[in-house]
Amino acid sequence: TSTSATTVENTSESSISSPLNLDEEQNLYNSFKQIIQDTESANTVKEVLSTKAAEGKIILNYYKDNCDLLPCHRNSLAKIIIHNEFEVFEKVSELTKGSQKFTITTQRFKELVSQLLEIFPTEKGLLYYVPYDSTTKQNASGKLWESFCYLKKKLKASRNSSSFIPLKTIQEDIKLDLDFLQKNFEPLDEIKAAWLRTVETRKDESLEIHEYFKKYPVVTGKIGPELINIDFQSLYPGKDEAFENNWEGVNSKLIALANKKEDPNGILSDLLKGCFMELTGVLLLPHLLPCVFHNQATRVVTGVKRKKLQPQQMLDGFMVLVENHCNVKDTLTELKKKAAKKKTTLQPIIVIVGESFRPEDVKSCHVFVNDVMFDYKDSMAAIKGCLKAHMVFNAKYNNDAAPLWTFIQHAAFEIFLPNDKRFTTVEELISATNFQEYSLQIATEYKRKQFLTREFNYVSPEDVIVGSRINTVKTKQGVILRTENVKANKISLKTHLTRFLTNENMLEIILEYMNSLTDQEDISNIIQTDFWKTRIANYSENDLVLPLTLFYDEFECNNPIGSRAGYQSLGAVYATISCLPPYLKSKLQTIFTVMLVNSIDHKEFGNSVLQTVVTELKDLECEGLLIGNDRIFFSLAVIVGDNKGVNSILDFTQSFGSNYYCRFCKMHRNQSRVYVSCNPCLLRNRENYKLDKEKEDLSETGILRESIFHQLKYFHVTENYSVDIMHDFLEGILPFEMALILKYFIFERKFFSLQALNDIILHFDFPPIEGFNRPGTISEDYIHKKKLKYSASEMLTFFRYLGIFIGKWIPEDDAKWEIFITLQKILNLLFLTTINSTVITRLEYLLQFHHEIFLKEFPSEHLKPKHHIASHYPMIMNNIGPIINMWSMRFESAHQVLKSIARATRSRKNLAYTILERIEYQCILTKLEISFEIKKDKWCMGNISNRMPSLTALDRKCHIKIFSSSLLSLHVAALKLPFNIMTLPHVNLINFPDGGGRSIHPAEIPLKALSRPIAVYCHSS
Repeated sequence: TSTSATTVENTSESSISSPLNLDEEQNLYNSFKQIIQDTESANTVKEVLSTKAAEGKIILNYYKDNCDLLPCHRNSLAKIIIHNEFEVFEKVSELTKGSQKFTITTQRFKELVSQLLEIFPTEKGLLYYVPYDSTTKQNASGKLWESFCYLKKKLKASRNSSSFIPLKTIQEDIKLDLDFLQKNFEPLDEIKAAWLRTVETRKDESLEIHEYFKKYPVVTGKIGPELINIDFQSLYPGKDEAFENNWEGVNSKLIALANKKEDPNGILSDLLKGCFMELTGVLLLPHLLPCVFHNQATRVVTGVKRKKLQPQQMLDGFMVLVENHCNVKDTLTELKKKAAKKKTTLQPIIVIVGESFRPEDVKSCHVFVNDVMFDYKDSMAAIKGCLKAHMVFNAKYNNDAAPLWTFIQHAAFEIFLPNDKRFTTVEELISATNFQEYSLQIATEYKRKQFLTREFNYVSPEDVIVGSRINTVKTKQGVILRTENVKANKISLKTHLTRFLTNENMLEIILEYMNSLTDQEDISNIIQTDFWKTRIANYSENDLVLPLTLFYDEFECNNPIGSRAGYQSLGAVYATISCLPPYLKSKLQTIFTVMLVNSIDHKEFGNSVLQTVVTELKDLECEGLLIGNDRIFFSLAVIVGDNKGVNSILDFTQSFGSNYYCRFCKMHRNQSRVYVSCNPCLLRNRENYKLDKEKEDLSETGILRESIFHQLKYFHVTENYSVDIMHDFLEGILPFEMALILKYFIFERKFFSLQALNDIILHFDFPPIEGFNRPGTISEDYIHKKKLKYSASEMLTFFRYLGIFIGKWIPEDDAKWEIFITLQKILNLLFLTTINSTVITRLEYLLQFHHEIFLKEFPSEHLKPKHHIASHYPMIMNNIGPIINMWSMRFESAHQVLKSIARATRSRKNLAYTILERIEYQCILTKLEISFEIKKDKWCMGNISNRMPSLTALDRKCHIKIFSSSLLSLHVAALKLPFNIMTLPHVNLINFPDGGGRSIHPAEIPLKALSRPIAVYCHSS
């Protein structure tokens, strides 16, 4: 059992009562018990409540009627019992002449709780006292304990003051004051003094207003407003002055807000001209409060739908205007009846007697509280008095007037209660009012578009006529034939580029990145290549020219295996700036959706559907864009996509079974099946293209028609050096060759079983970065069909880890294994983001070696069109730089955004327009919310354990792993750490070169690739 010492220590009151040992506690308890038995004033809890405390009788009667207690009753019980214990303690001190300080033992607390439960059997003892738990170090708690601690705190404060008055004397004086207030109405000065001395006691009585008026009838007299003011200033000190200081400013701000607000009915202007003086703001407030203040219009209570509060309805619940005194009683009676119909009671309300609210027309002002009328000198005094009555009597606001009262309570009086959920300042009201004004401006779709156009430069998608066809149309006269225009939809590329480059620091970031590439020998972007340098030589030296990449592909909006498949297939044209920093290039926000056209229309009308895009590209190439004070030119560098898409948009043959399907060279289909390298003599160029075009023979040239893109000044289809790793390798060569290799390993040589491989795939612990691209198990059918069924990302993951899966079973000298290893080396080079001549030479050799060994080891197979396209990779890499910069993986991701919009749209009428409209909304959101600002400070990892040993403590606190060597550098913007790291001196970084002999770039290694926690410090280079 814990002692009283425990209670004192747990409340940090050791200075009040020194710890007692068990013997001292027992002696004190025995003395205490003896005094209780011998002293009449120290009886049981029941006797104390029924005889000594008037409030105790009220609690006993309430429990007798309701078999339950209110929270205020429990607080009062604890206060009465603890005060009685203190009175007994004082008598003990007088009789024993001891010097002990006031304390209550744990045993005594338990006896008091036991007696309470005998009187109130439905109560729970834990509400009143829970002793200190030494095992969990849990402090004592409960109503009795809290009241005991509060009393000790008061005693300590009073003993430290020079005017210490014994508690017993204080209580006796308060009882006399309360008795005096209940029986007397004068003299006024003594009434006010007694009223002030009893504020705390009356506050704890928790009486209803009618009970309060009955107990203290003096408050219902003429002195009532002064007594209410005394209580208010005691409960909320300084708030009366706050109103005097704040209301003038609040009133002026409300008037200014009313002058700006739309006033179609002229109500606000009439109020502003009404000369209501300080009352003007109050009269304006119901018209200014936003809709969020009003009751919910859709909420149903007792089967009746509640309507939104009207301004006049709100004002009527706040104060009532009566023409003469004769009508006051009838008006208040009517208000009571209305409240009764709503199953509520009439709360304190302001009554103004006069013809209008103008000061000169007002005869008298009152506050009506529970059938008592308090008089005030003017309207503003009545408003102050009514709010004080609400606060002092803890009265609710009338439902209709609650928004007004809450605003005045917050903005003028600066009183904030725990459950308040209203605006706290005039500024917040103005902000919410402005929001309401905005909501009215976007109430309809037309208004929303007008608002977005005016405020955020929204541009609606354009309808582009791409042709016409004869359609059947149903009319009243029947079905008729009518010629109708066929339309595509687009968003101006100029709009996209202007919006993007005017974003914060965007142009500066691009120029900074371009300048950083000028001094590098290795190539990491197309602007470093001779191809681009030749292109910009057509411009003056001071012109800023940025390369553009165009992407075209088709996607299905409906169920691809449903009955409507193909009807809503759309061709999408995307564009992006080719020289963006790597960390920006991967963001979908930097890929602009330029045009959507129905695939059926594209097939019927050809590439003429792209005429408006080409015209815009031509204008950007020759005229440029004015961004700020700078004129920037844009030149189309490459058009990317899968082989079919690029051949289609460039007007080459779309059939890869045709004689001359390759867009890079004029090698015949039969030769491409066995030729292992690129033949420079057969490469297409502007001259032989012109000759082939004149032949107009698709089977002999592979050219369908002259490309529409030749309208551009500097672009030619034979110089469109673009290939796609994703379609050529991840969805082409790898699924095909891996199926052949696995068939050989599993079914011919039987190095391992398919079940064993699937078990490894199923249970392998892939790193977190591969979690979303985890490959599934392999079906035997797909192996025999010579194509594994994986997505591009899954195929890449499977290919990366296949060597780990099966390497232990395969002989090192196996020729099929050599094909796999060669493909690994090729993919490593293709995914490089920085290249040089060594990389290109190495890639050319590996591709040729791969093709040779493939034909040798699989004699029944021939090289596919994608094998032939791959033989051009070295030539393309030499012209445009790293091929990974041009792959279509991110463009394919942009398809997912468009597909999600299509799936969310039930209507299929003019679907392309709907999708582009939503995309334009997203572009506005991007400009508002996304900042592409790059931090120049860099961070790196490692080499810190020796330089700052104190950081090793972080390993325990923050679970940080401290490395012994530097791994990579990272931009601060990429790090989201829950702690701060101190700046450390410069430390040399160790860059790990990859197979191409280059250093790893920060943007190439995402943080997700690090499966363990890391330690980071500032790199001050």
